[in-house]
Amino acid sequence: DLILSIFWTILFITSPGVYVIVRNNGPMEIRGVIVHVTGRDYPLGNISPGKSCAVGVKPIGESHVELSFCDSNQLGHHLVVRSYFESNAYRGKVEITIEDNSLTDVQDSTIPAMF
Repeated sequence: DLILSIFWTILFITSPGVYVIVRNNGPMEIRGVIVHVTGRDYPLGNISPGKSCAVGVKPIGESHVELSFCDSNQLGHHLVVRSYFESNAYRGKVEITIEDNSLTDVQDSTIPAMF
């Protein structure tokens, strides 16, 4: 996890844009994970317990993050994540932790881009 943290810190400092990181802290795989932002969807696929997946997002205008996925019983879930950013005007990351099909933590480190 330290190497992953260092990687995301370097990426955050050197890259414009927003990255969404989804971590599954639950005991079961979450399936068909899709990150939704205004005007665009980003499929992440399945995320195993204890694993995470990331994607760079580029919404159309003002946005927040929403997630959709299925649990191990094939029940669909849709979660709204408290965040705010704009297409080319922000950079940083939104780290989302899911456990038992619910949001357990959201770390939003997005800031307005200075360049």
